[in-house]
Amino acid sequence: MESMPKEQALHIRAAIESLHRIVDTNPAGAIEQARSLKANEYLPQNEVDAIKSAIFVDAGNVLRDANIVSQGVDLIRSLTEEQPDRMDIRYNLANGLSTLAQITKLPKKQWYLKTSDYRREARLHFEMVGQSKLPEFGIMARAKTNQANLLSQSFRWVEAYELYREAVQLDPQNVIAASGAVKVLLRAANRKIGHSNILKALAAKYLRLFYEHKDRLSEYGGKRTKKILDELPDSIDVGEDINWPPDLSNVDDFSRFVANNNLSLSLTIEGLNPELRRWDCLMIQSIHEDINTPHGVPPIFAMFNVLKADYLAARWLTYQAIQNLARDSGSYSDTLDYALYGIRESIFTLAQRSAIDILDRIAVATSEYLELKGSPSSIYFWKRWHVIDGRKLKQPLEWDPVIGSEIDKGNTALIALAELAEDIADGGYLHPKRTLRNESTHRFVVVHDMGNSGSRESQFIKHFSVEDFKKQTISALKLVRAALFYFVDMITIREAHLGKDETFSMPLEVPPHHWIRGNDD
Repeated sequence: MESMPKEQALHIRAAIESLHRIVDTNPAGAIEQARSLKANEYLPQNEVDAIKSAIFVDAGNVLRDANIVSQGVDLIRSLTEEQPDRMDIRYNLANGLSTLAQITKLPKKQWYLKTSDYRREARLHFEMVGQSKLPEFGIMARAKTNQANLLSQSFRWVEAYELYREAVQLDPQNVIAASGAVKVLLRAANRKIGHSNILKALAAKYLRLFYEHKDRLSEYGGKRTKKILDELPDSIDVGEDINWPPDLSNVDDFSRFVANNNLSLSLTIEGLNPELRRWDCLMIQSIHEDINTPHGVPPIFAMFNVLKADYLAARWLTYQAIQNLARDSGSYSDTLDYALYGIRESIFTLAQRSAIDILDRIAVATSEYLELKGSPSSIYFWKRWHVIDGRKLKQPLEWDPVIGSEIDKGNTALIALAELAEDIADGGYLHPKRTLRNESTHRFVVVHDMGNSGSRESQFIKHFSVEDFKKQTISALKLVRAALFYFVDMITIREAHLGKDETFSMPLEVPPHHWIRGNDD
């Protein structure tokens, strides 16, 4: 409703508030009143359709009526196509798609497959709203919160926590985002994913924020108010006195870069411990193997060492490029379009490409660990988890049998990896990262310090502003960091299950490489 006459905006707001007041108490009545709305001098047809669609989604959700919600989604979709820059409408479309998924009742393993398209498209629209740079931060924060809720539902807790944090930064009174952050942190603490007291100290910070603005809960949470309150503790016992976040005033610039961008492979989720020389401490702890397994260390340890080192190298290259630390001996032609050429710019593209390449190797390592079928040369992260690419063949998605069996046993980290892959595939909100990796591999990427277009256009060159490419590279690192956490989580969950197996097996623990090599200084 940006830039419309004040009187018209007031009439629209009044119509919306009038109908929303009865959604929870008389949803059928709200639907009938919405159907009877007619366009007039204050309510143009597109606004009438926007109001109808929102009421159909919200009241249909109360009634658990997928048909009514679908009608609302169809209305919003047509409005979005007509007005693609209306972020309020796009936000409603995302909510409608998410609602369609939530009211679909199926066993967990089938539910994730059946509702995949709804939730994937919802994540795409929430992402667009959350990144839209609107002058009103409220809708951006709500989009990030709802996006985080969807990710959390898919056990993508690392990404969810990042979005909850961003939502609270945009809108400190967003109690839903604060409560979401609390739940993610306490889940990690209870599962011993990192330093328990540090995680609880972070959770306590968000819990205080939640109770400080609890009077806004009904506004943000609607009919979920009681459920949200029931799920949160009154307080959190942190135990020992924790100095968190740590004092980074005396650390080097690189460590500060890692901490400020939340890029450490540390199980504290946020920040790093500057007192540790090797603070990237995410590790595979142990593997259970049958007593008759051939001699030697399981290959998964070597694979994860490479995955981890590749991530740290991509992170280091990103820092080098941002700080422009490379000494460049090259002389370049100026293309008269404010383009930047040199080692620094090539390091940027190399870092982004190297980061995204790690995803395919995570799929290969998973194949080795779970003994999945397929040649290593034909394994790709975005299509490893299902039997076929059902969308291209217009067939339902189907889990790989081994992965489906693991999910049946409670390995939720495989759902996280599979759904992250869904977002990397065509049509997903993370697909541009894979596209950018392909463009810098097979074509040319040129960055500019002013503008983002060439003096003469070519289909073989993709142009970016240097700031946008910097953000893209850091975003790629965050994505891969999350995938590495889920990969280790997947192994941890499976090994815990194998440890309870009655067949004769024993855990194999591998010593630290730097200790064996005598580099523990």
